[in-house]
Amino acid sequence: MMEPRGHAIAFNPTADLVHAHGIISDQKKVWGLRTSDCLPFIVLDEKNHRIGVLHLGWWQIYINLTSTFFNTWSEKFPGKNNLKLFIGPSICAKCFTFTGPKGWLRIILFYLSPLRKHLKKMEGKGSYIFDLKEALLEQLVSQGFSLSDITISHECTFENENLSSYRRERAGRKNSNFVVAGRI
Repeated sequence: MMEPRGHAIAFNPTADLVHAHGIISDQKKVWGLRTSDCLPFIVLDEKNHRIGVLHLGWWQIYINLTSTFFNTWSEKFPGKNNLKLFIGPSICAKCFTFTGPKGWLRIILFYLSPLRKHLKKMEGKGSYIFDLKEALLEQLVSQGFSLSDITISHECTFENENLSSYRRERAGRKNSNFVVAGRI
């Protein structure tokens, strides 16, 4: 199980609970990732029996943690990799709003970043929305991945009441979404 902490990418961890934002492994092991509105991101190399799991919130998108992840992957597994990428259910663009003091900090950060085009002002409101999935896709394509190698879930954790959403449930949140991937 991975518990997102810091910005570390763990390689072949031995502990059952790993405090990192990503795991890269060629072990015969199953990894779980708990999310609520953030992007669960899975990388599979079926031919070479390798797996990667990454938890991506707005900050991890902002700092382009996928670049660090794939640099680590290339260091551990040099050569040609046939990777399949999966983006799981997360909050959609229209539901991911930035408001209040924390929101304004995020607005300024993204406004000044190369990801600015994924930040949009809501008509008639003083808030903005941000498209996490499109920002991630832009980062992946800039790293040389083809859209045909990427499978995207369009389920919105905020709109789908069968999924857990931090923004919908707030203090009453009792559940999380779990993504499980591994090699058995």
